[in-house]
Amino acid sequence: MDSERVVHVVAERGRGSGCEILPGLVLTAAHTVEETDSWVRVRRQGAESVHTGRVVWRGMSRDAYPRDSEGWNERGVDAALIHVAGWKESPAGQRRSAPDRPRWGRIVGERDRVECRVWGFPYAEHRPGESTQVLGTINPGNGFVGGTYAVDCDTTPPSPAEGSPWRGVSGAAVFCGDLLTGVVFAELPGHRPARLEAETATALLRAEGFLDTVNRYGPPGIHVLEPVEYADFADRDHGPGLVQAPSSVIELLHPARGIVPFGGRDEDLALLREWSRRPGPGAALVHAPGGRGKTRLVLEFSRELASGEEDWAVLWLGSGSPGDIRRMPSPTVPLLVVVDGADSRVEEAAAAVEFAARNRGVPVKVVMTARSDGWWTSRRESEASLPVAALMSRTLKIPLPGLETDAETQRRSFREAALAFSSVLEHMPGWERTDEESPSWRDLAEGLAPIEPGGHLSSPLTLHMAALVSLLDATGSGEPSPSPVFGPGDGTAAVEEQLLAHERSHWLRVAAAHGVGRPVLSNDALFDAVVGAVVLYPQDRSQAGSLVRRVPRLSDQSEDRLGSVLSWLRAVLPSSDGRPVGDLQPDRLAERFVGGRLEEYPELADSLLPGAASDQAARFLTLTTRAAVRGILDKNRLTDWCARHRHVLVLPAIDVATRVENPEPLLDALTAIVDDPGTSLNDLEELAGHLPRSSYNLAPWALRLHQRIVQVHREQADDSPERRARLAVALRELAKRLGYMGRREEALRTNQEAVDLWRAMPEHLPERRSELGACHNNAAMWHSALGQRREALQAARTAVGLMREEARSEDPAALDHLSRG
Repeated sequence: MDSERVVHVVAERGRGSGCEILPGLVLTAAHTVEETDSWVRVRRQGAESVHTGRVVWRGMSRDAYPRDSEGWNERGVDAALIHVAGWKESPAGQRRSAPDRPRWGRIVGERDRVECRVWGFPYAEHRPGESTQVLGTINPGNGFVGGTYAVDCDTTPPSPAEGSPWRGVSGAAVFCGDLLTGVVFAELPGHRPARLEAETATALLRAEGFLDTVNRYGPPGIHVLEPVEYADFADRDHGPGLVQAPSSVIELLHPARGIVPFGGRDEDLALLREWSRRPGPGAALVHAPGGRGKTRLVLEFSRELASGEEDWAVLWLGSGSPGDIRRMPSPTVPLLVVVDGADSRVEEAAAAVEFAARNRGVPVKVVMTARSDGWWTSRRESEASLPVAALMSRTLKIPLPGLETDAETQRRSFREAALAFSSVLEHMPGWERTDEESPSWRDLAEGLAPIEPGGHLSSPLTLHMAALVSLLDATGSGEPSPSPVFGPGDGTAAVEEQLLAHERSHWLRVAAAHGVGRPVLSNDALFDAVVGAVVLYPQDRSQAGSLVRRVPRLSDQSEDRLGSVLSWLRAVLPSSDGRPVGDLQPDRLAERFVGGRLEEYPELADSLLPGAASDQAARFLTLTTRAAVRGILDKNRLTDWCARHRHVLVLPAIDVATRVENPEPLLDALTAIVDDPGTSLNDLEELAGHLPRSSYNLAPWALRLHQRIVQVHREQADDSPERRARLAVALRELAKRLGYMGRREEALRTNQEAVDLWRAMPEHLPERRSELGACHNNAAMWHSALGQRREALQAARTAVGLMREEARSEDPAALDHLSRG
């Protein structure tokens, strides 16, 4: 909690506390102020100046306090909102960098106490107007009847001559970590140390008119209660935890901001509602190409679920190790776990589904978004746990089609989007139109010419980008802007290029303010630094420093200058999760910017890739593969980079090929490496060892890889048992790949060759019996699939006999080989 947000409130009724939840919008207790439209005086913590504010929302009537004798349910919510016009500067007189909305929290457990903080202005302080920050805990078992939180404080101020020592703290916000969880309205007598009572954030968000008022004085947003106990696992950059104010216009497109009204997905929303009502754990996958509105649909669903009567909690899962996800605490209320971009976080998604499968007390549902669904089938087939695999197999898959493409619907949606963006730009720092002779943002939006309809506008993101570009272009002349000029055959490309042009101009304006613009550094040097930040996405300051040093156009700069470049990157790519830089969103713009830049300067990749970690290499490959599929980047570039940097890129390329919706460029690169005579047998076998057990995307390439391995073994084979054993193992693996491809007769022939080799080898070889058993077991499956039941039974009996012999063996090497399969 920022100390500048702590507010002292003075009204006719007395003094109270408050929290500035938006620039100029203060949350306090209702009983500290008069009715709606009354005036109060407010002062920020540490400031000398006093300002006048107006009560714009009150959660209960004036005569409902003290407590309603008829019971808590009729008294309303003891909270109010005060608007302070023009209050946008810090006490130091500098412009404030304020979040566009708070993060709301709720406690979902019933057993463990939760730590919290309260910061307010008690009367008992020895200096007038001095604040007190109190640490305390909330016991979830208290406050059930009243539906409130009881905050057990770790201290009590000195008692005044009369009244409670906590007078004046009413209206103070209760924070659990970074989550605004309640607002203090009373002290419960008879407790030492003190116990304060607070309205819950749940009650605030459900109170009539509260969110409407919050959205009226700040950018509209998607307000979802986040579970306090899961805060360490939450995504602060992509879900409802995104609270950072937009620093550039493309950030207005982020689905978590919810600027353009949601619509057009009623059937898909109904499917998710029905799925959430099914008993027990569940998994759902919303998949579609980029820009179809997957994330926005799930955000709307999670908002609806969290605000409903079923008392669901929502966790928008951030990055974390699969082990940590599996060990998350069990919930005591229904929990929805969202894994956005699950196709690039496969093991995290699988861990979330495992978490859901083992929590049987209350429903745990996992909803994933991805660009395709084939990767999930592959992951299910490799799952060892039967309950988890069963839950994966029941995954509800929802493919999102394009939206309505009729001309009238597109024109109406275009106008709605332009008006929505204009309402935010009017208040966005640096974008206000204060010249009285210039048209306002709303005037510009209303004056835009109708969009020229087209099939490309069935993508909500493309339509929204077109509206934003038209609005920005209209500022050049003050005249109504024409519809964006689209290139022949690809309107999407044109509007993305136009939007990136505006974004690059923003980057250069910020660069000048940071002292790294021209003539200090060239535009190309700065744009190369953005490419490096986006494709490598550094985790910490050390990685970020290494990144800027690898940019060729920055290689001759001093450490101080490179530090300034990093500060500039943080400003244009802000992060809210502790990373040195954030992401370039939406993904489609990142693909176009990175792909276009690397197509023009392919040598930049050669400088960035050496030393890249595996997750950085996977990110690079994901972005460039998608750019290549979209025609932004020459596919041959990817093949060349994989060949030159194979020890950095090749193993991640196998992983990425199972996840992206179209892996063709990666498969071409991997095929070139397999076919390269210079690729050693050890390297080929390392590739084979990295393969998943099954993968639709990789199956043809995996077969080619194993054919090449067998070919090299044949070329190197001699009469030594070790050489022949390695060839036999390679043949068994090749037979398995033939079987996966449905080529069972070939699989049986190849498998029989392996059997013949093992039979001819000395019996003392430790792996001989277990390998023969594995070969016969595989043969049994393929005979059965071909309808050859007698042969299948005979092969199975032989396999069982061999493995029993091996199990009775006292040879440690043989037993170890059997245990490893």
